[in-house]
Amino acid sequence: MQLKQEQQQQQLQQLQQQQQQQEQEQQQVLQAAMSRLDMLRREEEREVVLLRMQPLKQLQQQQRLLLLLQQRAQRMQKERKTLIEQLQRHLTSYQQQQQLLQQLQQQCLQQQQQQQQQQQQQQQQQHVSVLNVQPNISDCRGP
Repeated sequence: MQLKQEQQQQQLQQLQQQQQQQEQEQQQVLQAAMSRLDMLRREEEREVVLLRMQPLKQLQQQQRLLLLLQQRAQRMQKERKTLIEQLQRHLTSYQQQQQLLQQLQQQCLQQQQQQQQQQQQQQQQQHVSVLNVQPNISDCRGP
């Protein structure tokens, strides 16, 4: 009976040791799980902060978009420069045409004035000629 008790005692001790080991292992597993959960929670918080600022997946898209926008801006700048040059050429041409038009208008005005002067001179000459052709009335009176 004592042997049986000792065996039971020994089995009990072994079971207690196994139980302690299992509890320790469970505690370690639980601590590891808690640590992992804590680490995951911190990572998630960091990701949430990053996602709020710049989503990780969107970051690459944003970088690609930024590159495309930069390329587009460069193309637009070149196009703008080309358009400005074309506009400058058109403006220069327009200004030259305006100057030419003003010169032509001035020439036409001068010609009109000259024609008017010539007509006036001709009329004056004709009037003088008519006066010269008309006999002096005082000459026609007798003594």
